[in-house]
Amino acid sequence: MIHIKSKYSEAAIECTIRDLEDGRGRGIYAEQDIYAEQVVETSPIISMEGSYRQLPQVLRNVVFGCGVSTVVALGVGSLFNHADDASLRYEVKGEEGLLFFIARQAIKKGEELTINYNDTAGSSCEDTWFRAEDRGFNKI
Repeated sequence: MIHIKSKYSEAAIECTIRDLEDGRGRGIYAEQDIYAEQVVETSPIISMEGSYRQLPQVLRNVVFGCGVSTVVALGVGSLFNHADDASLRYEVKGEEGLLFFIARQAIKKGEELTINYNDTAGSSCEDTWFRAEDRGFNKI
């Protein structure tokens, strides 16, 4: 079990990383009920210059990419699986170099925590993330 503790959330969130039963890899599951709009994870981020498409597939599965910017979320931020109707949304705080993962709705104990990599709100298929050229991230 992992405990996610954020200085932006009043309590640690208990989660587990488990192998998915369908063989698709790992997933992060809530080990407690989470209320809507609760901050679940705060991940430091690193922005890399270069095209997302130039990365090996294994890296594309764990980074956020758009145009010339590719962003790595540290902590468990890059381990959330994609879902079209995700349980989490995310907000970028570029000036702080942070990515916040926030519950879109109440999440029950045992449910997988997912994000929509294509949209910050968690429910769109349009690629809208990281369009600004310089969001204030640490570049490597």
